[in-house]
Amino acid sequence: MDLRSFELAAGSVIGRDHRVIPRNSQDASAFVSTPDFAVAVVTDGCGSSARSEVGAVLGARLAISSIQWQLERQGAVDWRLVERHILAGLHQLAGNLGGSYEANVQEYFLFTLVACVMTAQTARFVAVGDGLVVVNDEVIELGPFPGNQPPYLGYGLLSGEGPRFELVREVSMAQLQSFLIGTDGACDLLRLAGHPLPGSSVPVGPIAQFWTDEAVFRNPAVLSRRLKLIGRDVTRRTPTGGVTTDHGLLPDDTTMIVGRLAKGSDPT
Repeated sequence: MDLRSFELAAGSVIGRDHRVIPRNSQDASAFVSTPDFAVAVVTDGCGSSARSEVGAVLGARLAISSIQWQLERQGAVDWRLVERHILAGLHQLAGNLGGSYEANVQEYFLFTLVACVMTAQTARFVAVGDGLVVVNDEVIELGPFPGNQPPYLGYGLLSGEGPRFELVREVSMAQLQSFLIGTDGACDLLRLAGHPLPGSSVPVGPIAQFWTDEAVFRNPAVLSRRLKLIGRDVTRRTPTGGVTTDHGLLPDDTTMIVGRLAKGSDPT
């Protein structure tokens, strides 16, 4: 199967809880697609860390780099090697920043990660920490974890044995029609389908809209725009002449990558 027949799109929005502080989004994403394989990754920095968006961006890039390198050379992924590659890159940075190594890790390099790796035969979905995976119509919520404290790959920098990637789902490419991987903020969308958009009577709609709408794959800005419509605050006039605000419906940063088999493509 030529993986170019599988369309990909990414989108993100800053959650309201971060926007009102204000604070940067702590999410990141990256994907790469070739005729032989496609890789998609979303990451979410630790909410209590001051600058975890740094680790989220670096983690996504390091993961893509390691996975792509392995697929190009051996056609398969050893997830222990991916872990070591990410941790080695972060270890060097944490040591070069000066000050306390442990404090640097806690401040910059704690993040969750959800990934999809597609080859000609198989699609594998893996994760460390919380998030959302949808494979065809199967919804898989990862977490929540006790105390809202998911395992972070970066803990491996602070102890001899940190969290490891876990296989969430594996499916043949002949069966895969669509997928979504998202940070944990995307889980809120599962319960918002019938809720009206802020400032509107139009409902948010089902989460399937993000991989069934043709526009999402024709314009790279559409997915983020749609998330922003759901997450924005809208101030409006009331019938009595007052002012009210419809608050955004996404309290947490929300980032996703969606994919689908292009229309007319042969899954075999």
